[in-house]
Order: sequence, then structure tokens, then C-alpha cells
Amino acid sequence: FQETGEYCKMSVWVSVAGVYSSLDLFFINYFNSSDYTYLDHISGFEQNDIVWKNYIIDIGEFPSNYQMEIMGTVTYYDNFDYYDIALDDISFFNCAPNSLEENKSLDCNFENDFCEYFLDTGSEPWTRKANRSNLFSQTGPWFDHTT
Repeated sequence: FQETGEYCKMSVWVSVAGVYSSLDLFFINYFNSSDYTYLDHISGFEQNDIVWKNYIIDIGEFPSNYQMEIMGTVTYYDNFDYYDIALDDISFFNCAPNSLEENKSLDCNFENDFCEYFLDTGSEPWTRKANRSNLFSQTGPWFDHTT
């Protein structure tokens, strides 16, 4: 990320299936991972409540050497099934230094690619998929909220 202003925010659509699943969001110093700011925690939804919800996360002011980190924890349903976490339409707004609550956003709806987002080395791979998995009944929301 480049330097961010005090009004910087992130909008993200999330589906977190399973009450024990969760997302934690951090802003981390690229050169010193022990230097981070905890931004928010998103708890899983009820077992049968596989829906999309929009969250606005306050980021605030940071120098240019910070990056967003989103850590997800999924709940295993049983030996053959598990719950998923889905993210969509991530955008950042009012992030320019000296921003006055109005700015261009960096939008990504993940319809065509990962928009230059990437996984840390050694992480489980992301899968781009529309709707639920054919293999497991509790994976993914039933629909994409943007289509």
C-alpha cells in the first residue's frame, strides 16, 4: 500500500459459514511483521445462515510500508464436510493522504481474476468459484451477491 490518510476505509462483502468460523483483519508493516494494527474481527454466521454481509472497516493513517492481512479460520462440520469463508467486492476509499472523506476507490469484484491480491507463501490456495461446491454441501454461499 501507499501511505494512507486518516479517513481510509475498506469495504468488503463477506460470507462466513459456521458459528466458530471467523476472519481477523490486520494492517502489518511489510518489513517488520511484529509491527501491526488489529483492525477487526468478523464472527461466523449461524449454521443455516449462509448469506453475504457488507462490512466497512476503518483503516486510518499508515505510512507506505504497510499491507492488509486477512486471516480466516474455518469450522469443520464433520469428516466429509466443512464450512467456507468467501470474500467479494473489496474496495478501499478515502485513503489518499489529506483525504477529506472522498476519494477514488480500488475496486475488485473477483469476477475475472484476483485483482493482484495474492496469498502468503505456504498458504492454502484460493479457489475462484461461483456458488456452492458440488462436493461439500456447506461450502460457499448459494449465490454471488453481485449477480
